[in-house]
Parts: sequence; C-alpha cells; structure tokens
Amino acid sequence: MSLNEYDVLISYDVNGKQDEVKEELNNIGYIDSFLFGDPKVHYYLPATTLWKKNTDVSSAKADMISVSNRLKVKLERFVVTKFDEFDAITGVPYKS
Repeated sequence: MSLNEYDVLISYDVNGKQDEVKEELNNIGYIDSFLFGDPKVHYYLPATTLWKKNTDVSSAKADMISVSNRLKVKLERFVVTKFDEFDAITGVPYKS
C-alpha cells in the first residue's frame, strides 16, 4: 500500500452505537489499520479513527453524516484530512 493524495483520514466521536458506526464505515471502505514501508509494518489507528483510499474530504464528510443519520446517532466531533504523509506509533490490534 502506498499513501496518495486521494486517501483520507477521519476521526470522529458519536454519542452511542460506536461498534455499529465503525461497522457501517467498514462496509463502505473505511479501515482501522494499514501496512506501510519496507519491510511492511502494520499500523493500528485509534478507536474512532479510520482511513479510506481513493476518496476526497467532501465525500468522507458526506459518508460520516449519512452513517450517523442512518444509525440515528449524534455526530459530536468530526475531522477529515488528506492522508498522504504520517508519523506514528504502530499500536496493537483491538480486542473485541
């Protein structure tokens, strides 16, 4: 995987149904981890942070609003940005 100018990173807080919101976002292409570098290193994003390939910030915002409305949750905080450069601590997989 390589990051490019058409990848976005979103971070959000909702007032409930965290698992359902994340599942709905996963169903439309948002992912909570990624492989990067040589050798490939697995990076795990914070709980309500996801990324998506080949989209733009306006589309990502529309996706988040649509998912929130469909699940009838209040979108309390949200940010979307281009995801084309990063520095990170790799983290560990989530336990369900």
